[in-house]
Amino acid sequence: MEVQQNNILEVFDRQVPASDKPRRELLQKLAASGLPDRKHEEYRYTPVSRLLDKEFADFTANPATETTTLPVAGILAEAEQLVVFINGEYAPHLSRLPQDQMIKVTPLSSGSQPTAWDKPAFSDRYLDLNRALTKSGVQITIATGSAPASPLYILHLTDTARGKVMAAPAHYIQAEENSQFTLVEVFSSEGANQGFVNAAIHLQVARHARLNHIKVGLDTLSTTRLDHTLVQVADSASYNTINIGLGGRMIRNNLYIGLQGEHAEAHLYGLYLPEANGLIDHHTAVDHRVPHCNSNELYKGILAADTTGVFNGKVFVRPGAQKTNAFQSNKNILLDDSATINTKPQLEIWADDVKCSHGCTTGQIDKEQLFYLRARGLDEASARKLLLRAFAEEIIEKLAIEELREYLEEILDSKLPD
Repeated sequence: MEVQQNNILEVFDRQVPASDKPRRELLQKLAASGLPDRKHEEYRYTPVSRLLDKEFADFTANPATETTTLPVAGILAEAEQLVVFINGEYAPHLSRLPQDQMIKVTPLSSGSQPTAWDKPAFSDRYLDLNRALTKSGVQITIATGSAPASPLYILHLTDTARGKVMAAPAHYIQAEENSQFTLVEVFSSEGANQGFVNAAIHLQVARHARLNHIKVGLDTLSTTRLDHTLVQVADSASYNTINIGLGGRMIRNNLYIGLQGEHAEAHLYGLYLPEANGLIDHHTAVDHRVPHCNSNELYKGILAADTTGVFNGKVFVRPGAQKTNAFQSNKNILLDDSATINTKPQLEIWADDVKCSHGCTTGQIDKEQLFYLRARGLDEASARKLLLRAFAEEIIEKLAIEELREYLEEILDSKLPD
């Protein structure tokens, strides 16, 4: 197949110094293969490269920013532990680093990576692009046996008020043995110019550890974002993730979870409500590599007029991974004929003693339920909103942080169509 040459790669090429040979080699490989487009099955519905070619052909460098106040004040103003990145760069003047010994936070610069970190099993050309372009990030270590009471927030702010922005942060999180920890990532944007965020976070969950990982997407329609989450879960450890997406022009979430130790668990939940003319795409992969592991996955979408949702979920059960329990479900409500959902749950099983199931549902608001509520005095708009809120609540209620849950409930109520 003839390789398509993406104009945007010439822009990326100018972002890396000629003296940085490892990154230049990555970019050369990308130039030889091209970035994925609609001809590639994994990006069939998410033509990121086409959008980048159109919007960023004239990009030179990120503009200076003078951000001195935090957006999303409703959940960040009182956060005891906060790491802030503005346009992909660490912002120490807005960050509040942990003061105790249970959490160690080390800012990374110049694309440095912890030397002991394993090469990810997941492969994606945009992840390679992150490795080539990243300039900043953070390494977080949760000490053995510790259980910090307060969650740690990472804010990714894209500020395009002064011009177009490209950002490629990369983070590394290590939850050591028997630790318990909650990490919250918030993606927010402001400004009328276009922003492109290509973020990556690598997580290792050691034996008997429990890591709760929440992602909140509050992007505007000026932001295109790719988010790569790569997780390794050791024996008897648990990784729980909730991804709430409430905006953005084109959002692509790649989530890979490797269950590498026996009795490891992963629980995945997601809720997406794109804005008009926006797209939110979830690609998940749960890799059962050893016996006696459990995974549970539930993603829900509410698609209003002129919005697009994508769900592509894969569960792999490797040879020898007996006694696996794996469940996957995707449910969607379409509120308008112009709304689109592309859903594809998948199982690939090479073991015979397993319990696995998957499924998806796509439909409209139940007319009988709507009639029931209207018969009890609710007007149609209120009844529809109540049903949609109940549909979303199954995901929202899993947020254990009360102030975060209440904040997102307010935003959700404002975005639900009447």
